[in-house]
Amino acid sequence: MEPKFGAMDVFKKPYDSMKLPDRGEMLERLMKVRGDSADLRERLYVPLLEKEKRQMAADGIVTTLATALGEYENADPPPEVRDAAKYAEGFIEALTPGAKKDLTVAAIREAAKQRWRELHPVALPDISP
Repeated sequence: MEPKFGAMDVFKKPYDSMKLPDRGEMLERLMKVRGDSADLRERLYVPLLEKEKRQMAADGIVTTLATALGEYENADPPPEVRDAAKYAEGFIEALTPGAKKDLTVAAIREAAKQRWRELHPVALPDISP
């Protein structure tokens, strides 16, 4: 008998995903990462807060955060908060509560951080003479 397309378990395995926190919890957690700046609240956090309670995998979290940070940086933020992208891993932690108790959330958090590092490597300082 010829195997049918999609009959293999490999194609049926769902990605690990988690539900993002609600708006209030997410805002509280985001503000703990970079502080309570009106500019961050109004222009960076809003696109993230719009994703409240959505089911996401690690790549979805990274894509959402990268999009929000990109739009924020293109909007010419004030100098005191231009470094928001440096806090990306903290923002990932803010979007993934419960990692200490839930192994799936912990795995998603670590996968998202790893994916972020792959896509946004830290520039090493130039040490040439």
